[in-house]
Amino acid sequence: LEEKYSFNQEIFILSNIFINKDHLFSKSKKNSDLIVLGHLANLSREKGVLRFIETVKFLNEIGLNVTGEIAGPIHDNSINKIIRNETLNNKFLNYHGPLYGVDKEKFLERLDIFLFPSSYKNEAEPLVLYEAAKFGCLLVGSPIGCMKEVILSLGGECLEPNNFSYEHIGKIINISISKGSLSNESRNKRIKVYDLLKKDNNSKLIELQKKMIF
Repeated sequence: LEEKYSFNQEIFILSNIFINKDHLFSKSKKNSDLIVLGHLANLSREKGVLRFIETVKFLNEIGLNVTGEIAGPIHDNSINKIIRNETLNNKFLNYHGPLYGVDKEKFLERLDIFLFPSSYKNEAEPLVLYEAAKFGCLLVGSPIGCMKEVILSLGGECLEPNNFSYEHIGKIINISISKGSLSNESRNKRIKVYDLLKKDNNSKLIELQKKMIF
């Protein structure tokens, strides 16, 4: 902003995390070898749902026990057809439709990894990253808009620029699993990082409100 608009005044930066609601319930401990990947968005090619589907298929092909959970509205008939066909009688892929409120929280609470390989050119700071992070999900996503900063600040893994192939995504996820990133200990660490980040941003919001009043 300083470079583009030559501001001489103080610039105050707030993350979208302060919009995110607190936990409705606690993240349960992982007691299964099944790895649950999730993708929640306005489902489209640009947001990465097709890359998500191919990644789940690829990970199962290389021997990992992975299930892919998809949620969100679909406005493109061609995408709707692909998702319906891919999830029909497929034990590795499930489509839950649009989810809101408690249903969305329950969906995110089940996940080990939240995958958001978006190539949407106007992507900024998706709130869903914070919604998944508060349950300790490992975030994996593209470096579009503010996403890289958000994902790395919450202990996640960022894709290489201009390489959103399912092979590349699968490699990153496989390495993360090998490093123990899905352990209960790692998940709890990410929850603590999220809680601290939200607390810090809430403090900044209060400070900003005081500046605006006085």
